Amino acid sequence: MQVKDQDSIYENLNSYYLGASKQDNINLNYPIYVNNSLALYNLSPKVTLITDEFQEVQGYSGTTLTSGELYNSNTLQRADYYDYILLKNTDNLYINTKEFKIKTNLNEYTIKMNSIINFTREFITFYTLKNDEFVYDKILDVDESSTITIEDYKRTYTYKEFLMNLGIIREETNNNQEQNNTTENETKEEETKNETKNTTTTPEIKEEPKKKK
Repeated sequence: MQVKDQDSIYENLNSYYLGASKQDNINLNYPIYVNNSLALYNLSPKVTLITDEFQEVQGYSGTTLTSGELYNSNTLQRADYYDYILLKNTDNLYINTKEFKIKTNLNEYTIKMNSIINFTREFITFYTLKNDEFVYDKILDVDESSTITIEDYKRTYTYKEFLMNLGIIREETNNNQEQNNTTENETKEEETKNETKNTTTTPEIKEEPKKKK
């Protein structure tokens, strides 16, 4: 849905509509692109904002996010002094507030600011707004050793580190080590039981000779 600067947004029973006719229902799961798509106007209290330190902050309605800075739309003053790199909606899709540079073994990619992104371990898909239209794109050769750089902050992470910081994947080494330790302990316990069975013998009972009368 395209929203122009002169358009009015109406609220009715926790639903939002574009125009007085209330025919165009606004999907609150996605922000409204304003100021030539350089800013995101959020109407949903269910979004999550992610700082440059990967701290999650609960979003709220009536805020504008632009270049990583959050503003109250009514006062036009900064809502806080965090620097945000991502907005996450309830579909677990992300919108980047900074341009991302991704380098794989074979290629280099740019994900422009305010793109809608789906991060997975094997690939990245995203929509970028061009000429008021969302254009689909994908990165299929990404792996855990690829790098992702957040522009302006000049911070670079391996793709694995980035996914772990977002909680999309978890460190498998610890889990595998715990499983191996559990299996090893169970094996040792079973071996101990067997050894106990083998070393425990029944004492020989000798019958005393009967005395002759």
